[in-house]
Amino acid sequence: MAASALEPNETRTTMIPRIYTLPSDQALLDTRLAPRTRLCDSALLGQVQSLFDDVGQRGDQAILDATARFDETQLTWTKVDVAWVDQAVDDLSPGLRRAIDTANRHIAEVNRA
Repeated sequence: MAASALEPNETRTTMIPRIYTLPSDQALLDTRLAPRTRLCDSALLGQVQSLFDDVGQRGDQAILDATARFDETQLTWTKVDVAWVDQAVDDLSPGLRRAIDTANRHIAEVNRA
């Protein structure tokens, strides 16, 4: 099983940060971004599919439950303020923004094919 995957009713004993502060978190970031030995893990894909199915059935409540389970964070809503998103996009470096736009175009092309 992948290190970040959890079984039902299993809890993570340490929180994996989603925001890294350099240089103090460099080792954690290196581990997180290290090449994987396998491209696809069928067990993990099954868990992801189960999560998608749950969201399809229960909607936002499934997202809130999954966030509590996997991220150990108790959210009370699933919507992000539009002004916050606009500011986050404005704060992107030009290079990162170009990379995201390019990836978005490529994804759209693949989905149109």
